[in-house]
Amino acid sequence: MARMKILLRVLIAAAALGVATWALPGIELLRRRLQVIEPDWPLVRAAALVKAVHALSYADAFCIATAQRLRAPLWTGDPEILALADEFEMVDLR
Repeated sequence: MARMKILLRVLIAAAALGVATWALPGIELLRRRLQVIEPDWPLVRAAALVKAVHALSYADAFCIATAQRLRAPLWTGDPEILALADEFEMVDLR
């Protein structure tokens, strides 16, 4: 989810700069390397527990829960998520 959001932001920024056509091949290459993780009940439950404890959107809670499931750092520039860097492993993209 977070990776797709990043690619979407890159595409929007490229379109705003008038270089979307130039950026599309690189974005497509990255998209093919992404793994889509469908939300199953354990992931939904984990995201709900994150949201219940922290003032986050459900989408942000899913990002954290997914990173925890994968035992991977969450790469984000979202200040609301980064505020929890003491509790979860993160990489700040700002």
